[in-house]
Amino acid sequence: MISWIKKTLKPYSLAPNNHVLEQVILLLENKMPYNVIQQTLSLKTQSLDEFTQHVYHKQLATYHQLKNKFSQIQLLNLYKNIHAFQQHVKMTLFKKCFYPIAMVIVSYAVFLVFYVVIYPMFLALSPNFKTPVYLVYTFVSFVLLCVIFLMIIFVFMMMRSSYQWTLFLRTVHKKYPHWIVFEYYTILLLLVYRLCLNNRFSSLLTIELFRGFHDTPFLKAIAYDIQQSCQNGTPLHQAIKDQQLSLLLNQTIDLGIAANDLKTYISNCSLSYQSILTSKLNAFAYKINLISYSFVLIHCALIVSILQIPTKMIAQSF
Repeated sequence: MISWIKKTLKPYSLAPNNHVLEQVILLLENKMPYNVIQQTLSLKTQSLDEFTQHVYHKQLATYHQLKNKFSQIQLLNLYKNIHAFQQHVKMTLFKKCFYPIAMVIVSYAVFLVFYVVIYPMFLALSPNFKTPVYLVYTFVSFVLLCVIFLMIIFVFMMMRSSYQWTLFLRTVHKKYPHWIVFEYYTILLLLVYRLCLNNRFSSLLTIELFRGFHDTPFLKAIAYDIQQSCQNGTPLHQAIKDQQLSLLLNQTIDLGIAANDLKTYISNCSLSYQSILTSKLNAFAYKINLISYSFVLIHCALIVSILQIPTKMIAQSF
């Protein structure tokens, strides 16, 4: 059992943090041999291939598919850009939404304790203070929790199947193309496309890189459609536009082609698009905070009203 735990946790313990990864990439770009980098940074991995494999320890299928077609430094740069963006999105949502949601859960749990334990004790002393408000709110909140729970189960069941999840996202994309989830996927595609343009990859290598990310089956399906269009003679930039992922992306491609500087325009678009997504995440988090604190206030009001029952009982006795 202990050996299995050590084997399971080993990739995580050897995975470098962002600072070490940036240092390794910088030294590799300056043509420093890996054995010198290993000694300088005191790395535990014995080869660059092993180091990159530990960087992709959560995406080994992606690494094994791409390692024979791209250099180690290209794979490390790709991971750094995408991982930095994904971590930024996760941390933004976590910092903005965790504490309000936690307060809702705690306040609701306290309300249930008061409703189940203390409220009946007060009613035993004076049944006249019985009110349906607490029962109605408990019932409504229970129904709401059941709906949220079923939605979470539905999403997880859909995500277990890459095909079903991709089919679901494509159906939603037709009706809500500007949904924040699709802007997230658009930025991922932009980051990959920017790397390909900076390294002057061919269309085939670019599509191969698009299709290499198994943890984003929606983008993999988009890459398959792009490949089919390219095989029919459509230029790569036009095939990307035909997917209608984003109006901003399509306009950027048109401007880049017109200015004969697609690389610069895509690079600038990837940066500005991340700022736009961050603003939308902040707006979404603001709505979550507003709803969460509203529920906290309701729970506090209900708890205070229960605590006021003895005072009302005393007032009635005089």
